[in-house]
Amino acid sequence: MKSRFAIFRSTAFSLLLIVLVCATVIIWAWNRTPLLTAFLPPNGLLQLSPEANDKHPALKVGRNGTAETSTGLVEAEVKHDQKMEKILKKDVQIMEFAAPVRSENSSSRSENASSTVKEQHIENVTRLMDDQGCNYAKGKWVLDNNRSLYSGFHCKQWLSQMWACRLMQRKDFAYEKIRWQPKNCQMEAFEGSKFLERMRNKTLAFVGDSLGRQQFQSLMCMITGGRESPEVMDVGKEYGLVVPKGGARPNGWAYRFASTNTTVLYYWSSCLCDLESINITNPATDFAMHLDRPPGFLRQFLHKLDVLVLNTGHHWNRGKLKANRWVMYVGGMPNTNRRLAMIGNAKNFTIHRKEVVQDESSDYSAGNAVKGTGVKLLDITALSQLRDEGHISQYSITAVKGVHDCLHWCLPGVPDTWNEILFARLSATSVNNS
Repeated sequence: MKSRFAIFRSTAFSLLLIVLVCATVIIWAWNRTPLLTAFLPPNGLLQLSPEANDKHPALKVGRNGTAETSTGLVEAEVKHDQKMEKILKKDVQIMEFAAPVRSENSSSRSENASSTVKEQHIENVTRLMDDQGCNYAKGKWVLDNNRSLYSGFHCKQWLSQMWACRLMQRKDFAYEKIRWQPKNCQMEAFEGSKFLERMRNKTLAFVGDSLGRQQFQSLMCMITGGRESPEVMDVGKEYGLVVPKGGARPNGWAYRFASTNTTVLYYWSSCLCDLESINITNPATDFAMHLDRPPGFLRQFLHKLDVLVLNTGHHWNRGKLKANRWVMYVGGMPNTNRRLAMIGNAKNFTIHRKEVVQDESSDYSAGNAVKGTGVKLLDITALSQLRDEGHISQYSITAVKGVHDCLHWCLPGVPDTWNEILFARLSATSVNNS
């Protein structure tokens, strides 16, 4: 026992001696090497002028998740890439405060140098923002009396009654007057004519569940301003989007704006998987849910699509799979991989197979599922989570008590913002390509 204690004391003494020696060397080197002081933090931070500060009151989120406003402005800051913010702040501070030392004999030369330095920093900041791109996921919700972009009463040609809250018992429509304002960049205002021009001779397709359908209907209302547009052609037959025998509605819709030959379509695919009857002779048959195969619609028409917006998520749960009689398949055979049988892993596997990527999405599962691919997907998760008052909730056409829809959104509403960001991204892509 004494021997062990002696060994422990010897080891502890050795470690202490090593620490003291290292500390002595570091202190000696620090005093002799000025370069090391560069790693010390500055004694004080440069302060921007009061005019540069945001004077608007911040959004307060109550316990029930609703927004409490003050002085007529709603704001909700969403955190983003801190590294980008620090770099921009550093450049702005240098540009504003790093004025050259002036003297009577070198006034003109100093002014020229100052101008050159300032222009150089402006160019650096601009290039940095261009390289990084606008992070539309970071920003705030603000009141805008120019909203909404169309009327919930009049956009009957495209908008389903079950999502037109103006036709329901709801009395508060303040949610229609709120606009998303990205931070550190300006988002171009949506105009139907500009959208059509940028999508001239192109096709945009929404493929997904009912939220994808909401975004599709929102975009159709935004392009037309909610007005009747008899010149818009129904081209659903070109994509096999017709009412099936014995069915109530087609699996989607496709419309073409003749003035620019622009096609906008929607196809229903709640899981983004290929679904196939296991036994076509049995009406009660199960369906093979091919995790590694996209829907047949995409395999058939992908070559005709210029912009593809995918969404899925709500139907990935055991209850839905059981109710729909979906059986997971991989490689044309029932899945036997226990790890892949987990709902989250199966969904991630399916999304990754479609090569969809989100730019640092706040949706952890989606973000991890799509890493390493090249297709851009809008990150609207965080900004949408701030707008729970925009859901349909207990309101409906039939006013059934006890029924609350906290999945779908009132239109006009939050899905309009999704399309505004989509429009901005398409505009940026168009500029880069040109």
